Amino acid sequence: MKYRIGWPLWSFAYRLGATLTFSYQVEYDKKSDKWFAFSRDIDFIVAEASKLDELFKVVEEEALFWLSKSLGEKVDMSRVVTTRTIYPFVDDIA
Repeated sequence: MKYRIGWPLWSFAYRLGATLTFSYQVEYDKKSDKWFAFSRDIDFIVAEASKLDELFKVVEEEALFWLSKSLGEKVDMSRVVTTRTIYPFVDDIA
C-alpha cells in the first residue's frame, strides 16, 4: 500500500507498513547555473546544487532527516517513493 506524505494519518500508515510517497519539483536557473528543488509534501525540503545528480542526493538526505524527525525514528528510505518533475531553463518559460 502506498500513502502520500502530508495526507491525514500518514505517519500512522508508515508504522502500519505502508510505503510513503512524496513529490518535488526541480528547476534550473541559467543565471546562477544551479538546479533547485522544493517539495510541497515535505515543507522543509528546499535544496540547490550545481549538478542534477547532486541535487537528487541532497533531496534524499533532507527527506530522510525531516521524515525521521517527524516520526521520531529512522525512516527506511526503501519504503519512500519520490516523484520528480523537472522544469529545465525556467527563465525561458516566463
